[in-house]
Amino acid sequence: MLDVEISNFQSIDHVNLRIEGFTALVGRSNIGKSAIIRAIKAALTGAPEDNYVRHLATCEKIVKGTKGCKCYCTVHLKTKDFDLLWEKGSDRNKYVFNNQEYTAVSKGMPSFLEDQFGLVKIGDSKTLLQVADQFRSEGGGPIFLLDESGSVIADVLSDVANLDCINVAIRMVEKDRKDCVAQRKVREKDVLDLKLKALSYEGLDKVLSRVSDVEKEVLQVLSQRAKCDRIRHFKDSIASTGKTLLDLQGALSVAPPEVAPVVTQHVKTKSLASFISSIRIRQEVIDVLKGVDTISIPLFEPLQEKKTRFGSLNTWLLKIRIYKDFFTRWKVLESVPTPEIAGLHQASKQALQLSSLCQRLAVVGQQIDRLEQLLVVVEKEYQIVRDEEKELGVCPTCTQPLNLTHDHGGD
Repeated sequence: MLDVEISNFQSIDHVNLRIEGFTALVGRSNIGKSAIIRAIKAALTGAPEDNYVRHLATCEKIVKGTKGCKCYCTVHLKTKDFDLLWEKGSDRNKYVFNNQEYTAVSKGMPSFLEDQFGLVKIGDSKTLLQVADQFRSEGGGPIFLLDESGSVIADVLSDVANLDCINVAIRMVEKDRKDCVAQRKVREKDVLDLKLKALSYEGLDKVLSRVSDVEKEVLQVLSQRAKCDRIRHFKDSIASTGKTLLDLQGALSVAPPEVAPVVTQHVKTKSLASFISSIRIRQEVIDVLKGVDTISIPLFEPLQEKKTRFGSLNTWLLKIRIYKDFFTRWKVLESVPTPEIAGLHQASKQALQLSSLCQRLAVVGQQIDRLEQLLVVVEKEYQIVRDEEKELGVCPTCTQPLNLTHDHGGD
């Protein structure tokens, strides 16, 4: 079994196929059968480019007319123990054989393929047995070894092929042919059925043409109907206008009143309307206050005395509620034993001491924070001074070089 993958080789854009035993490529002319054979042979023999590469429409060679380009073709042959990738172009001749890459390859068949695919002498010439030539370089010729003598053909076929495999392949091809004939009959029947169905559509063009004419006539009818609607609307408008004119006949003979008396009456009317509105509001107030005159006014002093007593009672009620809440909370204290006075005095003193220590601790913590901040500032200033000493190269105290050993009682 051999898996073949070919890309950008002559008429082939991309193709994948599998070869198992005897495999026949069939099909009409100029579809790439011969290109597949040439691609396999070119990969095995390291053939020169010889216009094998398929160039795209955007290729520099086509667009700008340059001699070289970056286009290249690839052929990948793979079996269980054999993996060969060939890339060929005007600036590329690369092999990857069994995961090992070869870029500097001389012309002709690579050395690492000669053991498996070397040319075999048949008669007076040498040929590659794995791939048969379809055409000869000089004129036309028969396929493979059919142009050799009978004894040579018999010897080669008996060494490299098994005639039983050929017979099996012939039977398989015959079976495929019969299947194709049967399928062809089915397709011919389908074509006949389609032709019969097509007969039922005869005259459809005339009907479609008539439908188009009817659609045009419908559009004309709709246009005329729209015009009729506009005319009907115009007639209705004329009738309404005529009726209005009839209603207004004689209006010109009526003398208009003088403006001054009308304005005076308008002002009086507005005043009367405002007066009526105010009367209504006052009447509502009077209705609400009906019976007020029958109520006797109480004396002021007794009311004042009752108000004072009510305030005192309200204050006592509030205090009683507060005391009640206190008694409810303190009721649980009845079961709590009374501590000794001496122990309370001792605990009070300890609490005061602890409070004083906490305050002193807080003050000390604040002082430590300030000292830490001051230490950071001092360290930064000290580092700046050290950097300046390094730049000067001498001690700022004794003006001696820093590389000499001297001490001033500290850094």
